[in-house]
Amino acid sequence: MDYLIFLIGLFLLAAAGGCRILFREGREPSRWPFLAVALVALGLKMWSGVLIFALGLGDGMTLLGALLGALFAASLLGFCLSPLVQGHRVGFILKWAAMVGLFVYTFVAGASDLRSYWFSGPLVAVAFGGGWRFSTVAKTLDRTKRSVPRLVTALVLAITTLVCLLPDAVEICYDVKGQGFSHERIAFLGGLIAATLCSIAFCTILWETIYQSNRAELSRNLLRRRKIGTTVILVATIFTVINGAWLAHWLGNQARQEHVATLLSALHLGANNLDPREIQQIQGHPDEAQGKTFTRLRSKLLDIRKALPGNRFTYLLGMRNEQLVFLVDAEDPTHEENFSPPGEPIKDYPEKWKPELAGKSTFNGPDRDQFGVWFSASVPVLDANQNVVAVLGVDYPAAIWLRPLAARRFAAMGVTFSVAMLLIALFGFHLASIETTLRVESLSERLSDAMIA
Repeated sequence: MDYLIFLIGLFLLAAAGGCRILFREGREPSRWPFLAVALVALGLKMWSGVLIFALGLGDGMTLLGALLGALFAASLLGFCLSPLVQGHRVGFILKWAAMVGLFVYTFVAGASDLRSYWFSGPLVAVAFGGGWRFSTVAKTLDRTKRSVPRLVTALVLAITTLVCLLPDAVEICYDVKGQGFSHERIAFLGGLIAATLCSIAFCTILWETIYQSNRAELSRNLLRRRKIGTTVILVATIFTVINGAWLAHWLGNQARQEHVATLLSALHLGANNLDPREIQQIQGHPDEAQGKTFTRLRSKLLDIRKALPGNRFTYLLGMRNEQLVFLVDAEDPTHEENFSPPGEPIKDYPEKWKPELAGKSTFNGPDRDQFGVWFSASVPVLDANQNVVAVLGVDYPAAIWLRPLAARRFAAMGVTFSVAMLLIALFGFHLASIETTLRVESLSERLSDAMIA
């Protein structure tokens, strides 16, 4: 579902690209750079979550989110207030003061808390106003008078902005919080789909305005050429988006399979390094945590944990008195809040752990417990007769385990972005060539009329 986040940013940037053509042709050229900057800022704000999660940049990017949000709000307000350079000097000063004031306010509010309504509220409000204003301006450009109603355009941009501002969007997509198919997560995913459709709709509305602006002036031959070229580029764009989704899925799935196979192989090597006879000496009493056998086994578990970067808990489980319990935990026994002493029962037995106790290697997740959300791997520890004497398990925080998968998917999105930008540029050149041909035909007709006269 993170691909939907990518698509929202992609179509916002595509719409920003259309502002370049409107800037070139508009009678109020100062208006369109503001809209372009606002759309780019909102698209990058959406993508920043994917980048932070995939590269593990941490919470230090809060200021970046606040900066992009403030830039979006101030630029879109500038679009609504344009033209800025016409009229009295007092009006000019007041308009710029409003933009600067909104930028400072939203940046301070966002830097304090990106989840605050004091930050998201003004951005959604100015997005609604920007969509309304765009529809009004588009009517003066679209000579066919088929512009989209202002309320629709305003709602489309406001909904897109609202979803772009939702906190922890990428984490919810990857289910880092272990929500599964809860009502909250389903509602969020539904909103993400709606925002994707709205971003596509806004991009379509903007480019349709450009596309239809000179339709009445084109000859039948030019209309046919434009339609053929547009169809080819549109088909290529749809193919690129679909192929990008498949590539992201394939690369992510490959990363998951590779990491699971590598982890289970490493755990088998670790299990083979454990002495089954020492494990059988652990009877499951808390006071055994001070014994030499426990200390030797814990030392080997610490070696396993060091060999597997990123894992948080490493432990041995075994059956004692018909109950699955902790035998050895690699955690420091002095840290009672995290340490599980010998004999502490496993709460989800016998609902789970049957495959592991039957001698199967497993990988599960995400699973939530009182310590967090985890991806877990388990392998059996066998004695000389190939009987299961214990289960060696490790737990990875969900965010850490999913990070390599997200990085692979992000690479696929980068390829899709590059191809999509080439197609957008090609479409712009296509429209420019039609416009150039129209001017040449017009000049030829005038020259012919002048020669006849």
